[in-house]
Amino acid sequence: MISSNSSSTSLNVETDYPTNGKKPLKEGSVQLTSLSTLLSHHRYFFLYHETLIISKQKGACSYKLKEKLRLEKVWIASSNTADSFLIGWPFTNYLVHFRNTEEKDEWFELLSCCVQQCLRPLFTTISMDINVRGRKQTIRRRVDNGKKSGEIVVDTAGDLGLPHTSYQLTLSVTTRIDNSKDLKTCMLP
Repeated sequence: MISSNSSSTSLNVETDYPTNGKKPLKEGSVQLTSLSTLLSHHRYFFLYHETLIISKQKGACSYKLKEKLRLEKVWIASSNTADSFLIGWPFTNYLVHFRNTEEKDEWFELLSCCVQQCLRPLFTTISMDINVRGRKQTIRRRVDNGKKSGEIVVDTAGDLGLPHTSYQLTLSVTTRIDNSKDLKTCMLP
């Protein structure tokens, strides 16, 4: 595995790519201007779902690795120029310049989306009030993103050894602003 800040490591895109054979979502040439030193460097970006590789192009398909960044450590923000935006990671901030506004907009939108996807949790834990034959108990359950409420109820019933009959699902949502609760009830077969 190639580590970040390994300035002496050369990459050949066709043979050495440290991404397990995955193709980049986007790649292209940019100019980075350091906000601390105001020095500019020509760099080549490779964007993957969870990683941004910053390299220096040495030849047609040869690159020198400068940074390998996990996107959960990266932040981006718009700037006051049409063809650039700000990018940063711990202890480092740059202005990224593109050839034109359209190219900048494409990179900003895709990079923003990838960063947001990396910041979303893959699961959450919910509290469930279970009422079986007049006995009420509250359990906490891990729920993966994308899981449907019906699947959660069926899985929970199976884990508790309950027969597959009709269940009443009551959803209690607490908002962070005023701690009020909205109650929604639906019947599941």
